[in-house]
Amino acid sequence: MSDIRIANRYAKSILDLAVEQNQLPQIHQDMDFLRQAFQNRDLYNLIKSPIINKGKKLDIFSKIFNNNVSHLTLLFLSRVIKKGRESIIPEMVTAFTGQYNDKKGIVDVILITVSNMDQRSLETIKAQVQGIIGQGKNINLEVRQDDSLLGGFVLEYEDKRYDASVKHQLENIRKTFSA
Repeated sequence: MSDIRIANRYAKSILDLAVEQNQLPQIHQDMDFLRQAFQNRDLYNLIKSPIINKGKKLDIFSKIFNNNVSHLTLLFLSRVIKKGRESIIPEMVTAFTGQYNDKKGIVDVILITVSNMDQRSLETIKAQVQGIIGQGKNINLEVRQDDSLLGGFVLEYEDKRYDASVKHQLENIRKTFSA
């Protein structure tokens, strides 16, 4: 079975358990914390290492996360490590976030621009996307900067990409003239 399928199954189990125990907001917060924690290269390498035994990993995880995540999340991490699946915890966290967003009707939208946009422009873009995806969904807008776009913007959501950047338009013109 692929790692993604395994990660999805573990994510579903923690999501279902969190709902059952009325701890979904806390577990969601814990998963955000874990996502940020695994951006640390040393911790990431620790979970991927086949050399470090399960007992040592459990001890390290307990010390790192004991005061930072809920008891349920600690039990989940412990179970994952005991099953030898700790190397895919980052994938489990990503899968959990996706399943949580689906459950709550949240759509992640990434807006990439050359410079910061004012709040009014952001609200206008958010309203346009809201009209496309439907009123029953909540938009989680993340704004990123990329100077290479030269101007315009790129909008990404639900596996869709709308590229209205100057860079993209110049590439299209270059392709037209080189053909």
